[in-house]
Amino acid sequence: MMGGIRVPQAGRINLVREFLFWTAVIILALMLGAYLPFAGVVIFAVITFPLVLFSIRHDTLAGVLLLGAVTGLSVFIFGKFEGLFFLCEFGALSQVLAYGIRHNLSHEKTIFSSFLIIIVTMSVWLVSINTQIKDGNLNDYIKKEITENFNQSIEVYNKLEIKREQKEVFKKVAQTTRNYLVKTYWGIYAGFTLLMIVLNLFVCERLLALLGFPITLAIPFYSLKLSEHFIWGFIISAGMVAVNILSLVKREVLYLAGLNLLIVFLTLYFIQGLAISNFWWKKIHPPVSLLFLMFFLMMVYPSLFLIILTGGGLSDTWFDLRKAAPGLQ
Repeated sequence: MMGGIRVPQAGRINLVREFLFWTAVIILALMLGAYLPFAGVVIFAVITFPLVLFSIRHDTLAGVLLLGAVTGLSVFIFGKFEGLFFLCEFGALSQVLAYGIRHNLSHEKTIFSSFLIIIVTMSVWLVSINTQIKDGNLNDYIKKEITENFNQSIEVYNKLEIKREQKEVFKKVAQTTRNYLVKTYWGIYAGFTLLMIVLNLFVCERLLALLGFPITLAIPFYSLKLSEHFIWGFIISAGMVAVNILSLVKREVLYLAGLNLLIVFLTLYFIQGLAISNFWWKKIHPPVSLLFLMFFLMMVYPSLFLIILTGGGLSDTWFDLRKAAPGLQ
């Protein structure tokens, strides 16, 4: 037994076969994700599962060896920086998820531990990239890449046979989006990382349960609740943005720091909003037809659902939106 999960025994031959099988699967998945961007979104949501499964079925050392083999092949096939990116982003995450699931840690501990580990490992990766940039620094390089990509999009759109007014509207929207991304790419990355951790944790738990592993969560996802102290981070970051917008204080550094921190805290409350919606979904048990309707509306009005879930997660700080319900204590 390891933290409540029984680890199946496997012979050395089966262990080697499984090792080689998962190595090939992960490498093929990475190749598919690299050449098919749309498939990459799905693949990156499940790419940690083979590493987590192998680590739980055997032990931590076996999981680390599999991760090392995949990283080495990724460096050989895709390049040094791409292989190290996989190690720092997904490899580190897989080991933390495996530890959290094996020892029945709460979702809060697993998510924040994963986030801190990824921030540390990715900082090392970014420093290594920064040393290879000849002109300027990493910030200048990222801004340049964002600007060039948006300029290319505008050029392609201008070549289309459409009305001049539509081209001008697209150009203004693209420029506004570009300016926003240039200011907030660090906050967006941190928010995306949090969402990626939650998604990979959810996928790993569900797939392990389907494979017959007795997953017993210390705290179910629908009970996930942020500490009340997080609200101060939201208030302070929002205040840093507000004082600059209202021209009470004009400090570009203060504004950018507040804006990026605000994105991170809003992401955290969005995740809490997802937990609240999961709670009510389990309590009400709506019909399948309503489920399809919800997904359809989410596709048509994604921003509306984003606002509702984030607002729900934020308001849960003051109002108990998950009152006691039978079977969900």
